[in-house]
Amino acid sequence: MKTKEQLVLRELVKAYLDIAQNDEQEKKREIWRAFHGFEDGPPPIIASAAGYFIWMQEFLNTQMQCSDPVLRQHEFELRRRLFFSTVGDDSVFEPWLNVTASKKMGSEGRWGIKMEQSSDIETNARHMEFPIKTYDDVSLLKPACHEIDEDKTAEHVNKLAEAVGDIISIDVNRGPWCQNGFSADLSTDLGYLRGMENFMLDMYEHPDELHNLLAIMRDAVLAAQEKAEEAGDISLSGYHPQAPLPYTRGMEDLKPNSGPRKREDLWYNCAAQEYIMVSPQMHYEFMLKYQLPIISQYKHVHYGCCEDLTNKIDMLRKIPNLRMISVAPSCDIEKCAEQIGKDYLISWRPNPTDMVCTNWDEVRVSRIVKSAKSTFKNNRYCIHLKDNETLGGEMDRLQRWVSLVRKCLA
Repeated sequence: MKTKEQLVLRELVKAYLDIAQNDEQEKKREIWRAFHGFEDGPPPIIASAAGYFIWMQEFLNTQMQCSDPVLRQHEFELRRRLFFSTVGDDSVFEPWLNVTASKKMGSEGRWGIKMEQSSDIETNARHMEFPIKTYDDVSLLKPACHEIDEDKTAEHVNKLAEAVGDIISIDVNRGPWCQNGFSADLSTDLGYLRGMENFMLDMYEHPDELHNLLAIMRDAVLAAQEKAEEAGDISLSGYHPQAPLPYTRGMEDLKPNSGPRKREDLWYNCAAQEYIMVSPQMHYEFMLKYQLPIISQYKHVHYGCCEDLTNKIDMLRKIPNLRMISVAPSCDIEKCAEQIGKDYLISWRPNPTDMVCTNWDEVRVSRIVKSAKSTFKNNRYCIHLKDNETLGGEMDRLQRWVSLVRKCLA
């Protein structure tokens, strides 16, 4: 006999499977395969929200019914997916649920040193109290390698399986803590560990010490990734939502519980948002040079997130497996388009404030999108609207935005 909360989850799963198992999902996978192959076609569109943003929390908390932490987590995710299935973009909805395996890292986390963070619930603003005050503190680092907490993982999976395992697949991502994205790009955690103001001054005042710290971080990420690969824990579950969808000709699609894969079978997402004010020369010397040994293990690389890469395109050409570059709101898109040409794909990220986060203005949206269409006429690009912290209380703005953008691109 299922509990009330399990029944709630089951109804959500059934509604979700109606979407995830329809023919439209394969059509959208093909859109992305064509895009990644530089084939002709309209730019794919994503209107996303990666994370527990305030507007999403406010929207969903009025609907949430589960109190059990595990079931509530998946209820939230299912309701999130169901909402985004109405947006009409080119997101693909796969017919399984995801569980990230618990890792053994100790009480102080992935670097073995406490990284204190304070946050404001109302604004989502955060403050990090960096633990490496002087370079003597580097000796305190004890980076985690890769070890699955099998008991905690099984407890999570079993509770979810008891509720819905007979009607939907449950994928367990056993990848390392630093498989992809911000936990593995070095830049993010360097900011957490040392503080942005400090590491930028260190480039001039303590270059040798900064090089040493970056080498420690690089080696720690490589060691964890290598151990995970040796253990068979790298799989097709490693997609990172900061990058556009990874369906690519000549590569396997996402697949639940795929079993062991190599890093060379996968896309990799990397960025250096903390280096937005750092010159290309210093960016290479004190970051990209340390990212390259990590990046080079993968099939294709998407580089960038919200940082301005306008003056760093030549630097990025040092990445041998680079496939896509993010053109963020802060970029000069004309200069980026000219430099990138057809050498790489472009993930254009329009300013969410201009698109949906302030007043809804179809004239403004149309003007910006049509201008970008003209600018990117010699490029292959997708449109990735992200970082939407609010929709001004109008939850249908994303649907209206996608519809309007498609008209502008027609």
